[in-house]
Amino acid sequence: MDRTSCLRLFPGILRDIDEAHCIALDLELSGLGNRRALVAKDLEQRYVALREVVATRAVQTLGLACFRRVR
Repeated sequence: MDRTSCLRLFPGILRDIDEAHCIALDLELSGLGNRRALVAKDLEQRYVALREVVATRAVQTLGLACFRRVR
């Protein structure tokens, strides 16, 4: 998706999100930060490290996956 296709694709993306049972977001950031803290076993330490990365880095790309259960 780019600036020119956004308006054309957006209604379908909203429909896919609305019909999904589960969605996943993936952010590519401009840096990683403290790699040791990002893999800490303690979840609170990991959360603090991730919060710092999100607050100090820029989003480069956004990935979206929509999943629908088929029976």
